[in-house]
Amino acid sequence: IAWDAPKTAQARINLEMADEKPDFNASPYLYTDDKTEDSLRLPSTAGDYELRWYNRSDRKLLLKQPLKLIEKKISITAPDEAGTGTEIDIAWDAPKTAQARINLEMADEKPDYNASPYLYTDRKTEASLRLPSTAGDYELRWYNRSDRKLLSKHPIKLLEEKITITAPEEALAGTEIEISWDAPKGLDSFINLQSTDEKANYNASPYVYTKKKKSDYMRLPSTTGDYVLRWYNRGDKKVIAEHSIQLTKPEVTISAPDEAIAGTEMELSWQAPKGLDSYITLQLADEKPNQNAPNYIYTKKKTSATMRLPSPAGDYILRWFNRVDHKAIAERPVKLIAADISITAPEEAIAGSDVEIGWQAPKNTDSFINIQKADEKPDYNAPIYIYTKKAQSKTMKMPEHAGDYILRWYNRIDRKSVAEKAIKIMEKPVLEEELKQE
Repeated sequence: IAWDAPKTAQARINLEMADEKPDFNASPYLYTDDKTEDSLRLPSTAGDYELRWYNRSDRKLLLKQPLKLIEKKISITAPDEAGTGTEIDIAWDAPKTAQARINLEMADEKPDYNASPYLYTDRKTEASLRLPSTAGDYELRWYNRSDRKLLSKHPIKLLEEKITITAPEEALAGTEIEISWDAPKGLDSFINLQSTDEKANYNASPYVYTKKKKSDYMRLPSTTGDYVLRWYNRGDKKVIAEHSIQLTKPEVTISAPDEAIAGTEMELSWQAPKGLDSYITLQLADEKPNQNAPNYIYTKKKTSATMRLPSPAGDYILRWFNRVDHKAIAERPVKLIAADISITAPEEAIAGSDVEIGWQAPKNTDSFINIQKADEKPDYNAPIYIYTKKAQSKTMKMPEHAGDYILRWYNRIDRKSVAEKAIKIMEKPVLEEELKQE
């Protein structure tokens, strides 16, 4: 719509039925401010109309333009029958600029613009629609978006699809099982696992998606009991197939020494069913079990591994956790004995000189020695240090400034200082030639 009017004119153009009394508040409408043309979305009802120009300040009708709206036939093309939960292609013949919404509703239900499932037709001539899980007689209904009027229908019958889930009747808790299914193509669904005494929950875990697959693997929880595999249609979140499964307790044992030296490495082994995706942690015996404890090893595809032990001595527990639900299903106590570690170095050294540092420590300690001023707070990241791994001594360059210092031995896994040695750094001696020059 275009208009010729004074630049400063502020008006409202309404579209109204020609035989209706002028109404400033009628719709559809547009405002003319700072424009000479604009677009207007037309209503669904055919008939004789008028575009009416109203002055906004006093709401007076100043101009009319007759417009005849002709009914345009709109047709929806879709299958007459389809399987529940599947996806269908829908096409339509309608004016290019039509803005509409196509809903799928039960044929005996009152038309509802906000029903679902639905799709928008804007700038398209076809689209896909995911169907609900409930069989019955339905209608695809075309609604004009501007006035929400129903303009076209297409009947469609939804037939119930048979879906079967195939899985073992029994399985070991914490292991992985293969699940397969027989279902129509095009279903967008998933299968989850819940205890039989729980209310069906669309958001339950664990789960697998079925789209474009005929089978998949699921990691089972650690808790034994009676469970149900449930197939959900993602479109309407309804359960449409089930399969019962019993989870039994797996036999898991951890083998480790009764005692080990703190800060060293310890060899662990285990007996467990194949397919367990688990990890073993080490914690103090009086601590609450924690799946995020810092000392741990993964067990997947292994029967043994080496664990680096923490520095503090004491009574500890090795715990086997299932990764899917982080529950502890096996334990083994172990006692850590304090490591006997000593640092050997001269009592004094010249600033900036290279000094041989030695040590006595158990094998397999992964540690380093750093040097700091005696009055400084111990700092794991102090800049002057040497690594102790696979050696009994190394050379360390002393600091450039004189003073009282401390050599500290740190265990790398927990950054704790487990041994110290005091050393005094002396000023560099002044050479004879430097005295002459002075």
